[in-house]
Amino acid sequence: KGNKSERAASKGSKRKSRSLERSREKSRLRSGSKGSHSKYDRNVVTFDKIKEERERQRLRERERILREESKRSREESVRQDRVERMQRSEAARLDREREKLRIEREKLEREKAEIIRLERERQKEER
Repeated sequence: KGNKSERAASKGSKRKSRSLERSREKSRLRSGSKGSHSKYDRNVVTFDKIKEERERQRLRERERILREESKRSREESVRQDRVERMQRSEAARLDREREKLRIEREKLEREKAEIIRLERERQKEER
């Protein structure tokens, strides 16, 4: 069995090797659990993940609202352009109509003046 100092040295090396073995086992378990832990992390819903997902949803919703507002704005702009075009067209039509009426009125006034002149001439000849 050897002497006392040999046994102590043997015990010390056994302790060291057991300690080394345990530390390797812990390391192996840790590294093994990391793999399964990351898989676990992906499947576990944490508060942070919920917050992140809510934030992503808020951003998507905000983007959707902005797209809708932009679309409404474009549609309103197109509608407004159409209304203004129709109003300009109507204003031009009314201007043309007023011009026709002015010309017609002048023509009638000339005809009336001619009739009055002819009537006076006839009355003059009758005397």
